[in-house]
Amino acid sequence: MTTSSPLVTEFAGVRFANPFIVAACPLTSDASHILAAAHLGWGGAVTKTITAHPQYSRNLTPALSFIKAKHEIVGLGNNEVRTHLGIRQWCENEIPRIKKEAPDFVLIGSVMEGVNPSDWNTTARTLEAAGVDMIEMNVSCAHGMPERWRGSYINDDPDLLEAVVSGCKANCSVPVIVKLNALCRDLGGAVRACVKGGADALAATNTLLALPSVDIRREVPNRPSSVSGESTVMGYSGTGIRPFGLHAISQMARNCALPLSGVGGIDTWENSVEYILLGATTVQVCTAAMIHGLSLIDNLKTGLCDYLLKHDAGGIRDLRGKALSSLVTPEEALNATTEASAAVDYNACTVCNKCIEPCTQAATAAISLRDGKILIDEQRCIGCGLCIAVCPFEAIEMKLPGQ
Repeated sequence: MTTSSPLVTEFAGVRFANPFIVAACPLTSDASHILAAAHLGWGGAVTKTITAHPQYSRNLTPALSFIKAKHEIVGLGNNEVRTHLGIRQWCENEIPRIKKEAPDFVLIGSVMEGVNPSDWNTTARTLEAAGVDMIEMNVSCAHGMPERWRGSYINDDPDLLEAVVSGCKANCSVPVIVKLNALCRDLGGAVRACVKGGADALAATNTLLALPSVDIRREVPNRPSSVSGESTVMGYSGTGIRPFGLHAISQMARNCALPLSGVGGIDTWENSVEYILLGATTVQVCTAAMIHGLSLIDNLKTGLCDYLLKHDAGGIRDLRGKALSSLVTPEEALNATTEASAAVDYNACTVCNKCIEPCTQAATAAISLRDGKILIDEQRCIGCGLCIAVCPFEAIEMKLPGQ
């Protein structure tokens, strides 16, 4: 008798071998790309966004811009808004091939249409008939489509959002996920609209609208220049958007009972645990896999499995949402918190002095070096935590009065 893997999870009634899903991106642009993810052991994949009514004849070229810090890629800007394949090719060739060669792999069809609910329904049911296991409604793309009454245009209008979700769900037998944007005008209103519209699950976050950088040598906005030499805003993804995704998932989890998929800035298995502890059941990965390759799934699965075993968790359900009880509003935190001050752990402190200058220049000059030791003046310390942030050895912590 074999024991089921602790990574097996159920999301909106669909069984996943593990919670790691390749998000809609160039890695899921056709059957060959998606099958590569399936064979490497990912739990599922979301197709590049499919539409029966394209508003643009093509994507911009080049469409990607990498944001770097000290020569390392920390983010990605993109202007891709849909798959290069038509819906007919997806339904006649790509989807049937994927389901034939990887029948147990969860295939999620990403759909984007406009303000007509019936268009969403027609496209969703067409993909369902072709064999997808779930539908993901892309109502939150921040770039390229809002001016054509799509993407975040819908996300930002709760009444319209409810209508298109309800329309998409009509007579659609596979579960429907609605992908929201962490920076939508009213996240709570968007969540309520999705619930009223009958959504089976939610995901967040989509990319965030951004101007990635400026080339100071050429004195123009910096992205791979189009042939015309002009630039435009892009959808930003990568490490930097993770705090926005975590916030969105936490707010969704506290305001609805729908299953959630966490998206945004997932680089490591630890990041996936963050999303799960805030209420997610599955997580979607894009930028990290584009930069480091789909083979990073091995580390994601191994790390999460080891974590579950170490914490005596029988599965993801045992972790899901555990951090939410410690999440309060700023007002609640202020009422519950006693003023504290920083304290040095001399067993860990190496006297590197990296805490002194920041405290002197940006706080209250409470830290000094005396007789070869770092000292903190409790009377001057205001407990801002800057010293904790800059200490490379985790040698400073907060303590309550009298401790």
